[in-house]
Amino acid sequence: MSNSETTPAPSFDGQKFQGATNRNTPNIVFFDGKGDEVGGISFANHEEEGNFKAIRHLAFDGYKQDEVMTFSHFVDKDNKQKSGFYIYQRPDIHIVEALKEVGVLSVDNPEVLNQKMKTFKKEHPQRFEQLWSYPLRLSVQTNQMKNSEISLNDGNGKPRIILSVSEVGEASINFLDPDEKVLKRITSEL
Repeated sequence: MSNSETTPAPSFDGQKFQGATNRNTPNIVFFDGKGDEVGGISFANHEEEGNFKAIRHLAFDGYKQDEVMTFSHFVDKDNKQKSGFYIYQRPDIHIVEALKEVGVLSVDNPEVLNQKMKTFKKEHPQRFEQLWSYPLRLSVQTNQMKNSEISLNDGNGKPRIILSVSEVGEASINFLDPDEKVLKRITSEL
């Protein structure tokens, strides 16, 4: 459990990666029996030049990976809200191996880590995607338009089926192509 200044660095296989975090919010970090980070809870309120954002976030990490399941609540400056349960697909590579392949060292500060990631992405875009993509595969949420929604997404994170119910009860099922164009729409009769 920590405040904004005392958040621990992520730990994997006994190594603390100093630059692999931008967590500057009060949080509770979960660790397994070996000391590896496996998720956590964070609470944030960000105010900057009239912009406001509040986040409440519970995350569970995959084995030797980052977040695979989250429960989140977001509010922006216009009081637009979004809350839901989200499942991500992570690569089948140990996160420490992915960091090593990019050239990241456990002692790198955030600026050095970010520069190494940018350089690797520019020089090896396909490999970067293999190591670091994490497409959203499933979301169950209330969106900013106050619709209840279930989205089933493909391996690239593109919605392919969206089940939706508006605030006034209009229901629909949309089948989408890979470019998110509606192929078929089924609606309820009110």
